[in-house]
Amino acid sequence: MVDHIDLMIENEKMHKKQGWISRIKTLQAFRKRALIHNDVETFHREAHTIGVYGKRNKRDKKSVFQHDTSLVPTFWNMGMKGFRNFFKTLGTMSTKSLQIIRYVLYERNRLEVTIKNLEPKVDVGLSKVSQLKAEMKLFADHKADIADSKDIEYTVS
Repeated sequence: MVDHIDLMIENEKMHKKQGWISRIKTLQAFRKRALIHNDVETFHREAHTIGVYGKRNKRDKKSVFQHDTSLVPTFWNMGMKGFRNFFKTLGTMSTKSLQIIRYVLYERNRLEVTIKNLEPKVDVGLSKVSQLKAEMKLFADHKADIADSKDIEYTVS
């Protein structure tokens, strides 16, 4: 039951049709109750009753649904229409090879390893660039001294 509700929630998130946020909240409430509620038949009966008639059984004090249910039939119908369209579309979708997924995962892993191996080399390169910039600044700062010492001759004896 929870898996089916999760599928419906993902479908709503994917299509994002008008009113999708409220439908997701309703489905999440259903999911929460489905996890808590051990008696799946009772849960299904109450959900169906509220979905079709828009009211819960007043005699049932331990009803799963303790909130106002006046708009439930509208949302139920909208949701059912969306789910029919989803499953209709799902039936016409072409299958995809798992080889493609395996290849994509392989390439992603290969790129991650390459990036991890490049990071230390980039750090060394940046360090060398910083060192060269410092040397260039040193030469620029002492440019006048270098020009004055240009024509000095030394005699070695």
